[in-house]
Amino acid sequence: MHNLKIVNHKIELMLLYNKYYFYLIIKEDFLLAKNIEKKILFFYKKKKYDIFIKIEINSIIDYQKIYFEYQQENLFSYKKILLIYIKEDYIEHHILDMLYKTYQYNDKNIILIIQFTNLNYKNNIDYIKQKLQKYNIVIINCHFLSNRETRNWIIKKMKKFHLHLTLQSINLLLHNYACNLLKLYNILKILNIINIHNKKITLQCVKNIIEDSVMFNIKNWIDSLFLKDTGRSLRILHFFQKNKYNISHIIQYLKINLIYLIHKKENNIYNNYFNQLEKQCIIKYDNITLTNILKNINYSKLYKIIKILYHIEINIKKNNIFFHWEYLKIIVFIF
Repeated sequence: MHNLKIVNHKIELMLLYNKYYFYLIIKEDFLLAKNIEKKILFFYKKKKYDIFIKIEINSIIDYQKIYFEYQQENLFSYKKILLIYIKEDYIEHHILDMLYKTYQYNDKNIILIIQFTNLNYKNNIDYIKQKLQKYNIVIINCHFLSNRETRNWIIKKMKKFHLHLTLQSINLLLHNYACNLLKLYNILKILNIINIHNKKITLQCVKNIIEDSVMFNIKNWIDSLFLKDTGRSLRILHFFQKNKYNISHIIQYLKINLIYLIHKKENNIYNNYFNQLEKQCIIKYDNITLTNILKNINYSKLYKIIKILYHIEINIKKNNIFFHWEYLKIIVFIF
């Protein structure tokens, strides 16, 4: 009997066993999860699983689509792959019910790949393991790579692209794109394109590519605030100002994340407090990082920040655009 297997973004061995027909992909890093998905699909398409069906789960009703596929037979080819995307943040009872029910079909002619696109694996992986430990299922945990793993990943891609980077350049890439393999991969592809003579790429060249390709989002800025990375916070803020970002959106994101941290600090989190849109704005951290962030945020700081946000909202009504950005810079230094 082959019980639950948990692997960290490496699937080749499990595929070679060819005794698993049920895969759960828990995504933290987008690129790792996408590569895992491609490997599983490629493997089973070679095994003549010719029918490919993708289902996005947006409500409990959508689970009926999965059960329906298990109950159907195709006249020409019965072997098929079901790729299911589930966007929920937490493992609720109805998800477990779906996992149990689909597993009971136990049909080797159907490969089921379920990807949790928003799930915080650190809060759920142990729970899933406990609930599914008796089942013949593979869980692929696509967590963010550590610095050492990311460095090895960069070196591996350098060989693939025939790039010659200095140690300083590798460290710079690691500093800027840790926990963002997709962006890192795109930067390496650009370096590969411009390096037509296979020469050693200078540190300045890498810096120029990074500066030319910078695209920040509001979560990046809030993350740099919470992690007390003042230099990065100011650079992102300058980018926002230069590109005329909507100041109201920035304030709204910050307020939602501050409220979330206050709730965490008070151990007073209610799943229904935030609506679905607000949940998408919240930055999730591992327990150690979150503990350090909460230690840094005291009520005196919170009072000053809330007061400044109030002044910004007043200035928005008065259309004093310059003061918006100056107030946000003050918030950076308060953190």
